[in-house]
Amino acid sequence: MVAVHLVILALPFIESVRSNFYEMINTLLENGLIGYAVIIVLFSILIPSIKLWYFVVLERGININLLKRALEKTDLEQKLSTYVWVYLPVLLVIYVYFF
Repeated sequence: MVAVHLVILALPFIESVRSNFYEMINTLLENGLIGYAVIIVLFSILIPSIKLWYFVVLERGININLLKRALEKTDLEQKLSTYVWVYLPVLLVIYVYFF
C-alpha cells in the first residue's frame, strides 16, 4: 500500500513516473476489453488512497478522524465494488467463452 501512496504523490511531479503510468494505461487500452477491465479494477483499488490524500489536502494534516473518514465506504463505492468484484468477472468469462 505504501507503493500506491508513493506513486500517487509522485505522479504529478516526476516525469518518469508520469510516462510509465501513461504507457501502462495506453498498453491496457490497446489490449481491448481485458485491458479496460484491468483499468477498472486498478481504479477501484486506488479509490481509497486517492480519497485519503484528498482529505489530507482538505484538512491540511493527518489525524484519526481523517483516516476513519477515508476508510468509510460511500454508497457509490460499495456499488462500484460489487460491480467490479462480482459482475465484471462474470462478464469477462461470458465474453471469453462466447465471443
